Formats: sequence, C-alpha cells, structure tokens
Amino acid sequence: RQFASCSLLLTLLLCTCACAGTPPIPTSPVPQDVTGSEVRADTPPSVDEIRIRRELALALLDENEYAAAWDHLEFVLQHGGDSWWLHLGAAQICLYWRLDYDCVRHHAERALVLRPDNVRAWVYLGQAAEDEGEIDTAMDFYQRVVSGRPDEIGIAIRLSQLLSRRDRHAEAVELMWRTLNAHPSEPQVMLQMATLVESEDPEMAETLLARTAEHHENQLHAYGYLVRFYRRQGRDEDANQLEEW
Repeated sequence: RQFASCSLLLTLLLCTCACAGTPPIPTSPVPQDVTGSEVRADTPPSVDEIRIRRELALALLDENEYAAAWDHLEFVLQHGGDSWWLHLGAAQICLYWRLDYDCVRHHAERALVLRPDNVRAWVYLGQAAEDEGEIDTAMDFYQRVVSGRPDEIGIAIRLSQLLSRRDRHAEAVELMWRTLNAHPSEPQVMLQMATLVESEDPEMAETLLARTAEHHENQLHAYGYLVRFYRRQGRDEDANQLEEW
C-alpha cells in the first residue's frame, strides 16, 4: 500500500507540473529591471555622505587608526574638501603611516596656504626633511615652530639636539635656557639641559638631574640618569649609594 501511495503521489506531481507548463531553463541571464534603482558610478556623493566620512576620518585620526582614516580622508579631499585641518590630517598620515614625504609636503604646504599660522604643518615638514636626511632644512622648519609656539617642548628639545650636533653648542644651550625658563618643572627639558652643560658645568648638570628625578613620573627610572652621571664623573661611591637607596 505504501508503494502504491508513493506511485500515485509521483503521478499527481508530474501531472501538475505538466498542466502548469514549467518554464524552460533560460540560456542567457534574464535582464533585471533596474530603472530608478541603479545608482550611476559617476553620481557625486551627497553632502551628508561627505560630512559623515569627514567626521569618521577625524575620529579615526584621533585614535591613530591611520589606514581607516586615510580611506575616508582621501575620499573627502577628492570630492572638494579643502580645509586646512583636512590637509593637516592628510600630512600626518602621509608622515607616520604612508611614509610618503612628497605627500607630506603637498598637504602641509596647502594647510599653510589656508592657515599661515599653522605651526603643526611646520612640524610635519621638519620631520619629513629630517627623515630624508635634510638636517639643515629640518632645523629651519623647527626654528619656525619654536619661534611661533614656545610651548612645543618636544620640537625645542629636538632642535637643540640638532644644533649641538652641528657644533652650534651655544645656540643649543641658549634655546634650552629659554625653554627651561618657560617650563621650569618639565623633566625632559631639564634632562636635555643637563646633557648640554655636563662637560662645562657638572655641578649645574647634577642639580638639573636631581630636579629631573623629583619631577619625573618614574623616579626610579630618572634616578638612573643621575647614577650614570656619577659614573661618568668618576664618582662611583655616590653612584653606589644612590643605587642602594
């Protein structure tokens, strides 16, 4: 009985398909009606899309997510974005992620055209020049930075290091004195100043290194500078006492 029922069911199915007229399998793709729904490839992005992608680019840039930020930033720039902070963001990505120094110069220079007092653009130009071995050019850019923004402590320290390497020791010391007067409790400034004056004024260097340790966020690490100073000065007993302490 089961076999007879199955046979009957199969016969009914075949009959139903024959009566309904099953369509033949197409030999070529069936064209789809996309009228009114297909977006042209050359359709410009909407204002909202540009705004959203600009905001995404800046948010990702703040998180140092350079690859993702670049995708959005490049899109915005290609579609009319031309503000100084967009070009500054592009210069930052080109410097720290893409390592494309022509790109750094292009965007940093454009940022300066749009906002001439843009100190950060000078920083990026200086770092790009230094990375390419153009030390004198880098120093010129850094000088513009410290002249316009005395609070750029890192650039002031870097400029003093480069000046010292160029045998312009007096200029390096003068720059660090100015920076130290403006930031008397900044450990990195005191450390750089101590390095510069150690050979000519070891007493001053010792004082600066002791103050560095007092203000440093990691005192144990900072006292290591003082220990090494004592070793260089031949004061092993002082170094040993400080290490024991």
